Amino acid sequence: MIGYPTGPGVRPGATGETSQAAADFVAPHVAGMCADVLACLREGPATPEELTDKLQQFAPKRVLLTTVRARCCQLRALGMVVDDGTRGLGESGRVHVIRWRLSTPDEFRAVQAARAARDAERTAA
Repeated sequence: MIGYPTGPGVRPGATGETSQAAADFVAPHVAGMCADVLACLREGPATPEELTDKLQQFAPKRVLLTTVRARCCQLRALGMVVDDGTRGLGESGRVHVIRWRLSTPDEFRAVQAARAARDAERTAA
């Protein structure tokens, strides 16, 4: 399996087999879900809750908010989305959550450069 952020992640230090089993289960669907999230964000910034509502309109089965949140975090780690600086209401209606937007080419390159530097540092160590 490809590791995070290219594929689904498993929390570092997770000792049970359930995290790995869940990551293995969703792995075949991750690329499609990421593409769907990016397509929605082409319409403008959105919270994971808003993205879930949009995706649910076209999905043949239930779209889970936790899955959309995970894909937003994964896309952020890849440099494809960024926090747009505004907040929307979360699922509870009481908490404010990040509204994501597509990254600019410069933002994307900056994240990629930082990842390459971290990888080079780890390799040298």
